[in-house]
Amino acid sequence: MTERLFRPGRVADEPREAATARKVAAIVATLAARTIACSGLDDSPLPWGVVTRLLGYFHGFSEVICTDWAVAEAGVSTDATRYAATSIFPQMRECFMAPVTDEVAASSAFSRGRTAGRTDGERYVTSGSSGAALREMLETAIPVARNIRLSVADSEEMTTDLARVPRQS
Repeated sequence: MTERLFRPGRVADEPREAATARKVAAIVATLAARTIACSGLDDSPLPWGVVTRLLGYFHGFSEVICTDWAVAEAGVSTDATRYAATSIFPQMRECFMAPVTDEVAASSAFSRGRTAGRTDGERYVTSGSSGAALREMLETAIPVARNIRLSVADSEEMTTDLARVPRQS
């Protein structure tokens, strides 16, 4: 899962907003996939609180990129959130593709995830590299993730991989 760079799929006659959402999602998924894989979440069932935090994280990260790219369409970051989630967790497509309700968006778990996503998104926008907010969020949410340590080499490798991700055109 983490050895490849997520690429946005092309869909015939896809609206510009959907294509932009897929590009944003490719960046978010690429940066988050390695950390999530190392946390032990790949093949285990996710507790609802973790799902909500991840949705918040993907949403916050996507919002920062959309702001940086001056994306005016309001639904792009929400669509990017769903695309990123289903890229990393394809087996949970139904869970992540459901609309984010006002109740979920108002939850403290979503808010904490969104804050972490914005933090990592800001770092990506300013430096092109991934941040540590996702790892820290997972360490507090999942006991097994506390034993995970990502090396500096992993971070540098991700920065190199991201050089191939195109900026908004």
